[in-house]
Amino acid sequence: MATSPTMASRFRAQMDSGPIYAAGCFDALSARLAEDVGYSAAYISGLAVEATQLGSADIGLITRTEMAAHAARIAAAVDIPVLCDVDTGYGDVVNIGRTVREFERAGIAGIQIEDQTDPKKCPLLGSPDVLAASVAARRIQAAAEARSDEDFVLIGRTDAYELSFDEVVRRSNLYLQAGADIAMSPLKQVDGTPMSALPPDEQMKWHQRYCSEVDGPLIGMNLPPGHNVFDMIEAGYRIMILPTISLQAAATAMHHALKQSLSDGTGVTYFADYPRHDRVVGEGLLKLLGAEKALEAQQRLGSAT
Repeated sequence: MATSPTMASRFRAQMDSGPIYAAGCFDALSARLAEDVGYSAAYISGLAVEATQLGSADIGLITRTEMAAHAARIAAAVDIPVLCDVDTGYGDVVNIGRTVREFERAGIAGIQIEDQTDPKKCPLLGSPDVLAASVAARRIQAAAEARSDEDFVLIGRTDAYELSFDEVVRRSNLYLQAGADIAMSPLKQVDGTPMSALPPDEQMKWHQRYCSEVDGPLIGMNLPPGHNVFDMIEAGYRIMILPTISLQAAATAMHHALKQSLSDGTGVTYFADYPRHDRVVGEGLLKLLGAEKALEAQQRLGSAT
């Protein structure tokens, strides 16, 4: 009897067919919205989940159990492959093995493991500390050996950009050799100079060089000013993500709406400025969330209580 392809194998098929632009999401609704507008894959941002589930900065407070359960709900809500940020893997090599198995069971297509020391922190909060490259590579090796689904995707991320550009390249290649399927770096700095201090075209040259010097597929996440995801794919990235775009949009909208509602007591002014979209309110939202299918099943099967 033929088995259905896993989400991991579906994601690999997408990679084989061309570049991927995966939607940044943080919960089941944001993932459903991404699928609704046409994304073929999604990426769960660790920063966004820690912000929305704990109201905390991205400092590694969320646990493996919490993240796996949350990721499972997201994966179950959509019919597109979902990748998930799992920070440093939640422990030593044995713990990382369990992490892989938990996220495989959660229906996730693949996970991203980084080379920071514990406790990790978001690079936006300052200079991250990284493990020795050989130790970090063991994280990837442990994850690769723990897979029960050979298609389960492993992303090896390095935050060693403050050491040197060459070290970022070296580690990216090392993690690919250790068993990662894809490498990744925020590349926030090159040889002591913040990317943000460089002209956009020079930033793009560094991204192009990174893509050319790493012997394997790369995920990109930071856009030089004036450039877009498709420019980055042209530069050589196989996969592009804007990890927190859903979080930023949602937080901005909620902040404006709540502030206006506090002022006028209704929120009318907010929605006058930002009209409701029929697709995502009222009956439109219920339809998006599968209400019609649920009601049809109830009518067809009748009550069981």
